Amino acid sequence: MNNANKQPPDSEAADTAAGLSHRFCVAPMMDWTDRHDRVFLRQLSEHALLYTEMVTSAALKHGDAQYLLQHSEGEHPIALQLGGSKPVELAEAAVLAERSGYDEINLNVGCPSDRVQSGAFGACLMAEPELVGNCVKQHDDEC
Repeated sequence: MNNANKQPPDSEAADTAAGLSHRFCVAPMMDWTDRHDRVFLRQLSEHALLYTEMVTSAALKHGDAQYLLQHSEGEHPIALQLGGSKPVELAEAAVLAERSGYDEINLNVGCPSDRVQSGAFGACLMAEPELVGNCVKQHDDEC
């Protein structure tokens, strides 16, 4: 049976209307979900929500943001995963991502790796819900 014509539950209606569905996603994976892998994955499914590798807000602020945010139109729907814990810096990174045409911006609050946590983001943010709230609120205030 082809599920493409099946109506989504009401909870997903808004995302589906916007072209996003979280029913099938390919998670962000360091050294894996680069732009080449995402083009390959798009060949397998035109509906999957594809995530980038995590990009830190500091890398976007101090590095080559245009290169780091580069993606092709054929990759949509695509989400950028941001890493960081500085609200203003994350807001600036989110604005750059929006301007670059990402369908979703995702804040990394779950990665358990030591490398990520040493940067004061990822899973260690779960212990700081107020900071996470400020990171998200800062972006809303900037828009």
